[in-house]
Amino acid sequence: PHNNEMRQAFRAFDVERMGELDLRQFIIGLSWFTSARMEDKLRFAFMMYDEEQRGTISKEELLKLFVATDPYMPPRERDSHANHIYAMHNLHPFSRIAFDELLQYVREFEDHIVPRGHISKAAAAAAAATAAP
Repeated sequence: PHNNEMRQAFRAFDVERMGELDLRQFIIGLSWFTSARMEDKLRFAFMMYDEEQRGTISKEELLKLFVATDPYMPPRERDSHANHIYAMHNLHPFSRIAFDELLQYVREFEDHIVPRGHISKAAAAAAAATAAP
């Protein structure tokens, strides 16, 4: 890809304009542009944050997962979703959440949490630019 395309890809995922990207968030973000099923994309994102393969992630990791899957979701909205997931399953705030608990919430509130049309054209261009030979 051309340098301009790479800069565009970088800017699409550098939402906070920090001049740096978290590789894990970038890879997860790109995965949302694949044709895989939503459940598979979510499982991949969950696996990326379940580094010790315990089958659970912390609330902090859940918030990072939300940033990775939709970097344009406002922080207040991410917090609200995390709090609703924990409330839905009567989890203590310091508990870890299992994939099935996250999946149940996402299925119920998919229209509000799964990135769709509000992802910018720049992010779509970023996915294309990084996939180009």
